[in-house]
Amino acid sequence: MDALLIAVVGGLVGGALAAVIGGLFALRQQTQQHEHERAMANTARIQARRQRAYEQILAVAVRAQIGVDRIEPLIGPVPDPPPPISDKAVSKLTALAAVHASKPVQEAVHEFNRAGRRFELAVPQYRFARDRLEGQEFLDAHQEMDGARAAFRSAVEELGSRMNADLAGESPSN
Repeated sequence: MDALLIAVVGGLVGGALAAVIGGLFALRQQTQQHEHERAMANTARIQARRQRAYEQILAVAVRAQIGVDRIEPLIGPVPDPPPPISDKAVSKLTALAAVHASKPVQEAVHEFNRAGRRFELAVPQYRFARDRLEGQEFLDAHQEMDGARAAFRSAVEELGSRMNADLAGESPSN
């Protein structure tokens, strides 16, 4: 009887131990699954925020490009340009990029801002040259403005390209 009792108690202890080990293993798997699902949801939220930020930034960039294209065009007449982007809007876009954008997109936003400043400086120089200068000085001012316009367009295209690559999960190139 002692052997039978030992066998029964051993079976119960072994079964209980197997149940505890199985339960711990299942709990570990559930915890890992929960953490994985949580990480996936967090990644999806970050991606959605990034996409919304990129849409806002690119909408302003395209609006600014319309303005640049309508200021002192080679061929006219064209509708008046939209009002310039306010400093508040530029600050907001820069903040959105700093919080949500990848490093290559942040760099493209900064290049967009630099290109905008270059064009803003070139326009009054061109207008001065148009009204008061002749010959090579006028042509130089005109070429500077057109070069700044082309650089601005290129900056907007690069910004959109980097955003699309980033949202597609690719590594945006520099």
